[in-house]
Amino acid sequence: MTFFFTKKIRNFAIIAHIDHGKSTLADRFLELTNLKKRNKQVERILDSLSLEQKKGITIKLNAVQLYYPPENPTPYIFNLIDTPGHVDFMYEVSRSLVACEGVLLLVDATKGIQAQSLAYYQIAKNLNLKILPVINKIELPSAQLTTTKNQLIELLSCQESDIALISAKTGKNVELLLKKIIDEIPAPLETEKKELKILVFDLLYNRYHGVIVYIRILEGELKNKQKIKLASNQKTYQVDRLGVKIPEEILKDKLITGEIGWFTANIRDMKEIKVGEIIIDATSLSLPVANYQVLKPNIYSNLYPTNTAEFNEFKKALEELQLQDSTLILSPIDSNILGPGLRGGFLGLLHLEVIQGRLKEEHDLDLIITPPTINYLLTLTNGEKTELANPTKMPPWSTIKSIEELFISLIVITPQEYVGKIMELCQTKRGIYQSQEWKTNNWYQIVYQLPFAEFIYDFHDRLKSLSHGYASFEYEFIGYQPSRIVKVDILLNNQLVEDLSFLIHQTFAYERAKKLCESLKETLNPQNFAIPIQACIGGKIIARETLPALRKNVTGKCYGGDITRKRKLWEKQREGKKKMQKIGKVTISGNLLRNILGTKK
Repeated sequence: MTFFFTKKIRNFAIIAHIDHGKSTLADRFLELTNLKKRNKQVERILDSLSLEQKKGITIKLNAVQLYYPPENPTPYIFNLIDTPGHVDFMYEVSRSLVACEGVLLLVDATKGIQAQSLAYYQIAKNLNLKILPVINKIELPSAQLTTTKNQLIELLSCQESDIALISAKTGKNVELLLKKIIDEIPAPLETEKKELKILVFDLLYNRYHGVIVYIRILEGELKNKQKIKLASNQKTYQVDRLGVKIPEEILKDKLITGEIGWFTANIRDMKEIKVGEIIIDATSLSLPVANYQVLKPNIYSNLYPTNTAEFNEFKKALEELQLQDSTLILSPIDSNILGPGLRGGFLGLLHLEVIQGRLKEEHDLDLIITPPTINYLLTLTNGEKTELANPTKMPPWSTIKSIEELFISLIVITPQEYVGKIMELCQTKRGIYQSQEWKTNNWYQIVYQLPFAEFIYDFHDRLKSLSHGYASFEYEFIGYQPSRIVKVDILLNNQLVEDLSFLIHQTFAYERAKKLCESLKETLNPQNFAIPIQACIGGKIIARETLPALRKNVTGKCYGGDITRKRKLWEKQREGKKKMQKIGKVTISGNLLRNILGTKK
């Protein structure tokens, strides 16, 4: 009986570039299966976060079980995983594909194949998954069906008849696609082994039940109240609830080979279990090895509440988000200007924006966020190697032998007319040219090695501006390379402001230091004495601005008479300002720092 049901299971994911229609297609699948009887069309039902609904993007992967045809007593079981499309969340896609036998490669008919489409295709190909090409948005007047078909035929070496043409918005041909999934995506492999073997592909924290573990049953069966063991650390638990999502969570007595579902076992700490864990029966003696790597943050930013009195609430809110997002790394910091805060590690700029948005949406909290920094690899004179992300933790220069910075392999897909401008942009970002390749029709692929610090600064905005929005990109980290990195400190009236220190390549140190000094001059409130604003590398000043003192007419009441009296007053004023400059301190409020950093409240 188990074998019969396993043969009717289809595990697949939808992969595509951002905004190509993944969530909309998932909605149509839901209507044709579990939710067909609903009176109105569902919209983005698998995007459960309010921020996902608001921004119109998928941030968190979501696995749901569907039944087709729904009225059949023994329907086919579709385990659909809806995945993000943005490059920051590629890890969500890669870990979900391991739980599948096939994927739908979804391409927007108006845009053709874009960078993330190629990246996800390559992951699916490396995993030997069945790839079904699907062209979406065929109802639009701007759809370029012939061009997009040719791109897919060249990429996949498939026939035109292999490509499904659909409109996820109107539902046209979506039911035909469901039948194609049944015919072409293979069922999970039924093995003779009956020993339990489970893959963990996602985690979610629930305040009532603890960690909800999302799993794929690789072998055997998982039953309610069964005792299980983590292969990595030998910790044992007893399953207290298990089931599937349809997309509401429903309870089941057991999950069989090939099924995708979830369970809880009173696991209260997210650190006790990791994505990629292999779970076995508590009595098993075999110890399979997990195949996921631990994710590390790519960028770092300091986070402060706008009101220091709200720090405890701010910290609690971030720790709650960390329970739901294991990729968010937090550590305490303290600023002389802004008070206590947290240093956050993020996967990328969108991940940082998502966390900021969720704090605002779910906890009504505003933040002060410092510009993102990255990890640098330091080799000390004693031979020790250490990673550094916080400029304030920089050891003395005399103890540093060399500094290496993080590089990425950047792939840009662009129409031919923008190739020259984009290559010029990459060159100005210290990019190292690797290759250029014609892909399909008018589209070219450019590959550069690029310092990640230059990429996160303003690369995305400038790329979209130069290409009028047509170019797309994806990247992967390739490790550290030697670089001439310097630390720039900012002094206000000869006092160091640690929150404004930054690490940068020597080539761009003066340019960015000059901009920051000018911004400070425009933003700071004038004092009764002139304030020197200096940017320095070590003991060398590389940029300077001076904020003039507030002027007071001390001779305003002197009418006529000898000029000597006025000179005495001016001299007294001058001496007073010199004394104030020596002992005076410049204070920067949170609002002023936000304006300096260019962040919005």
